[in-house]
Amino acid sequence: MTQETDQTFLHEDNAALIFSPLKFRRLEVKNRLFRSNLAGMFDEYNGYGGHTRLNWEEKFAKGGVGCIISSYTPVAVRGRILVRYAMIDNDDKIPFWREVGKRAGQRCLVVTDGFLRVEKA
Repeated sequence: MTQETDQTFLHEDNAALIFSPLKFRRLEVKNRLFRSNLAGMFDEYNGYGGHTRLNWEEKFAKGGVGCIISSYTPVAVRGRILVRYAMIDNDDKIPFWREVGKRAGQRCLVVTDGFLRVEKA
């Protein structure tokens, strides 16, 4: 990109693009700010999600991010890459992930289990 080309894009143009909705198939996100997943050890040793993760996700949702990519979520213990990582290896873990979606407050929430799934929270 040349200096001349760079000058044709003003700060206001970039901000307008970043804060404009993004549409992909059936998904529409309010802006193009995506918060990627985290690999912190915020959860319980037994694979249950913890309050720290809930608070972390809620903080970003309130900050105006358009979409939260919450976590790589193992569906079996052998798929876990770290201890203290929330899983969904049993139906008893589903309420936690529902609470993550609730805290995200109708924003895009992505939970991956080896495959990408995009869902409205």
